[in-house]
Amino acid sequence: MGFLIRVLVNAFAIYLIAQIVPGIEVSSLLAALGAGLVLGLINAIVRPILVVLTLPVTLALLVSVVSWILNAFVSDRGRLVVITGRGPADRA
Repeated sequence: MGFLIRVLVNAFAIYLIAQIVPGIEVSSLLAALGAGLVLGLINAIVRPILVVLTLPVTLALLVSVVSWILNAFVSDRGRLVVITGRGPADRA
């Protein structure tokens, strides 16, 4: 049921864009439904494959961001770092 709703929303969006943007034409509502079906199939097939393929990169970035945040809090010899917004030019 969710796939059918996604196809219908895609078809409606394609038809609406064709009405608004000059230069994009849809010959009929059936053509918009066909394009929505193609986009829905591509999304249903390609998206899970890309999620699995990019999972190692996602995990590596998550770990590096978390470690960067932890290092920022623990730096300055174990004291909690408080960011005040004042730079070196203001410390004269």
